[in-house]
Amino acid sequence: MIGHDTVLWLCLPPVLLAVAVIQVRGRSSFVHAFVALTLAAYAIVVLALTLFPLPTSGRYIADTRANGFGPLMNTVPLRTIRKAVASGSSTAALQVVGNALMLAPLAMLLPMLRPGLARWRRIIPICFAVSCAIELVQLSVSLAMGIHYKSFDVDDILLNTVGGVVGFGAFLLGRRIVRVVRRPTPHSDGGPVGRFSDATDIVARARAQSKLCEKEAMDLALQETAAVRASRSQKGDSVRSHARHR
Repeated sequence: MIGHDTVLWLCLPPVLLAVAVIQVRGRSSFVHAFVALTLAAYAIVVLALTLFPLPTSGRYIADTRANGFGPLMNTVPLRTIRKAVASGSSTAALQVVGNALMLAPLAMLLPMLRPGLARWRRIIPICFAVSCAIELVQLSVSLAMGIHYKSFDVDDILLNTVGGVVGFGAFLLGRRIVRVVRRPTPHSDGGPVGRFSDATDIVARARAQSKLCEKEAMDLALQETAAVRASRSQKGDSVRSHARHR
């Protein structure tokens, strides 16, 4: 039987190394590389928990078939959740919570890596599709082996999708908090903006400063033009006065 630990030991090091190399070659920022590595590690962990342990012993498979342990399916929404609540078992409750939170990290990390996916209409369908893919793989392997390997449960899809909603909501909340923290605040002495100013605010201030400089330059030019005209007018009056005296 191929267990969780085997998958983690075999897959985590090469996958993380490959992702790290890609990030270094792409000259990604530290934050981008960290999110990419975290997402890769998370994907391997989810793969190990949802698709393994995988029975490989022919005798085990034959004995399981002989005992009548065939593939299990639940296509009735909320049936498994109701049973878990009614049983009052801590194990069942933990399983429900685990399914609800399983795809929450995906909904948080994916928008960080690809900002274009930071939309409800994009990230929630992705979580739903990932959950369906996991359940279909579990069902396919169970049908291929003819044993109760992993059950196909529509409630798992519902809980995974809810977890995606929670995770993406947490992402939006965190992004809002970061924007508030990074909002430009002037120093107490009226000096320049703090080190966490937004680039857009810096550009706006630069443009305002530029417009102010242009206005000051235009006023100075008008003053100089008026002074030159006044000087020429005085010189003309002086010449005409001198001509009359002659």
